[in-house]
Amino acid sequence: MGNIDFGNLLNHGAATGVGVSWFLADGGVDLSVTTQDLQKFKDAQEAAFVLFDNGGGHTGETWNNVTDKNGDATTYISGRPQAQDLSHFKLLTVQKKGAVSDRSEAKGGRH
Repeated sequence: MGNIDFGNLLNHGAATGVGVSWFLADGGVDLSVTTQDLQKFKDAQEAAFVLFDNGGGHTGETWNNVTDKNGDATTYISGRPQAQDLSHFKLLTVQKKGAVSDRSEAKGGRH
């Protein structure tokens, strides 16, 4: 969760309709990986431990949206499911770092 103040947007009220693109800066698939190299893409998908989540009834792209009437933009992210059922193993704590960033279109505000 975060707040960003753009000096060239409205001074009062919500900045509706501002485009927001979300990126998994750490823990997800690197932006440089594309489907042009399918093996590299597959390997990157398997190595990622956080993914954008379109499940749970959410429709549309979670990584590319616009602010709503309140000036809020939301994305959905989930941890990658385990490749195998680990429920019968002893639980171990594993620390992993993930990071999310966004890019906003500052000229998108409406008066």
